[in-house]
Amino acid sequence: MKYKILILALVVLLGACSEKLDLKPTDTIETSRAYQSFDDLEAGLAGAYSSASGTSAISTSSYQTDMTKMATGGRNIGVTQYNWNYNALGTGVEFTFGWATNYIAINGINLLLAGVESIVPSEEEMERHKQIKGEAIALRAYLHFELFRNYAESYTDGGKLVAPYMTESVISSPERLTVSAFVSQLKADIEEAKSLLAGYDPATPIYVSTSFLQALELKLALYQEDYTKVIAIADTLLGMYDIADIMEIGEVFDRAINSEAGVIFKFAIPDNGGRIGAIWQDSNGTVNFEVTQDFINKFSTTHVDVRQAINVSEYDGLNVVGKYLGTDAAVGASDFFVFRAEEILLSRAEAYYYSGDEIKALADLNTLRAARLEGFVNGAENGIVLLNAIKTERAIELAFEGHRWFDIRRWGDDIIRVDVTAATTPKLLSGGDYRFVMPIPNHELLANTSMVQNPGYQTN
Repeated sequence: MKYKILILALVVLLGACSEKLDLKPTDTIETSRAYQSFDDLEAGLAGAYSSASGTSAISTSSYQTDMTKMATGGRNIGVTQYNWNYNALGTGVEFTFGWATNYIAINGINLLLAGVESIVPSEEEMERHKQIKGEAIALRAYLHFELFRNYAESYTDGGKLVAPYMTESVISSPERLTVSAFVSQLKADIEEAKSLLAGYDPATPIYVSTSFLQALELKLALYQEDYTKVIAIADTLLGMYDIADIMEIGEVFDRAINSEAGVIFKFAIPDNGGRIGAIWQDSNGTVNFEVTQDFINKFSTTHVDVRQAINVSEYDGLNVVGKYLGTDAAVGASDFFVFRAEEILLSRAEAYYYSGDEIKALADLNTLRAARLEGFVNGAENGIVLLNAIKTERAIELAFEGHRWFDIRRWGDDIIRVDVTAATTPKLLSGGDYRFVMPIPNHELLANTSMVQNPGYQTN
């Protein structure tokens, strides 16, 4: 990658649906000019949070799975993703899956970190100076994890390729690292950030903390099938965070209430920022993607599941995504939920299952279902039925939050669609298909002779 093309902006605004940005390329930015005071560092950190809050994972996990389908009266957005026709040569592919968006944000963070090193804090500023550095490194780790789960040829094979791991703002042509090398750097960032943020306990979950880093570490361990580590970290986090109860969960996704029950970390998106709800429905009411019957069929037929009303809403005779309705004054506005206690609980259930402890896996599953299903009596599933129940709960509980596509990929499962837009809509994407790994954008290949494409994609 010619990293010069990534030194475009310090702050990238959330671009809800396509994340296409009006970017003006520049040359290198001198840190001494960009960061001249401690206040500049605070401003740079705010920009880092803003630039890291892109939502490409949400659209990917919705458009490309069995959860939503294109509405016949919509604007035809997302058609390439929906039909699994994306390729390296596609217009906007660099933003669709977060390649450019993430690297631009990472570059801004690396400039910020250079500024941190160049500014000597006063005695009163020393602790905050350390926290700024820790938060910036934590966000850099998070963004690299997003690149990992989109572009890694494998999550578990250490010899397969991922992407460059950028720890400084420099014009260069870096090669894609192997999974082993990439994960090693990612873990190093996590550990350094944990050390810098030790004892830092922000009052709200809109700032990264050691809990954020533990959740990120757990997620990486889950993807790499390190189930012992998943369980150990989950034990710690679930000792600190309770899942939202049957009454609270709706308030978490109610923009007017904004409950933080069970929320470990979220990106705070202002009403005038990019609106997540626009991924599926325009503010004027035009529905571009509607919820499929495939997804609705996942809900219990014997109990009332409070999540059905949260996830699915009715609009103009269509089933639409209800999780991000916003308010009358800000249609589609929502914060971006990154880590919730419910994800941690389900990850531990899965880890217990794959570790051979079905009793504890079932106990975790029942804990969540009791907090979501009215009148629920503990289930007694075992074997593959238990595993499928855990998968179903992940699909329902974490719906439209950017998980489904990546869960299906790491499980090696097929995507099977029954409720589709048209007869020509593809209905099957077999587990292991090359399209579960995103294409390296063609412009990156042209700019960087060290870059190589993921298998299956045409190069030019």
